[in-house]
Amino acid sequence: MGARGLMQLMPSTAAAVARGLGIELDEDDLDDPRVNLRLGTQLLHDLLADFAGEPDELRRLELALASYNAGQGAVRAPLPTMPGASGSTPAGATRPSILSQQPCSPAASANAAIL
Repeated sequence: MGARGLMQLMPSTAAAVARGLGIELDEDDLDDPRVNLRLGTQLLHDLLADFAGEPDELRRLELALASYNAGQGAVRAPLPTMPGASGSTPAGATRPSILSQQPCSPAASANAAIL
């Protein structure tokens, strides 16, 4: 079965987070919003801590969110940075992603949301 609950947690990831918190978890507990939110927010907290060495705070948040979505291994894979990508992370340190591209202006973001 795939990701479950409000925070869209994979059961294996949720189990690992629960173990770290000393919580006994039944897979069906992931359908309880209180449990799901607790585990999801703890996971995000842990991922932010994993990237604490990233000096750019926005980049750290981007890496943590990308890891939450795709998994830590996907974000930490040693692939070169895309040509023209911004960010302080040297080539080969992290997986390139759309998050490493130049952000668009607020006006462009608003127009994209309308489309």
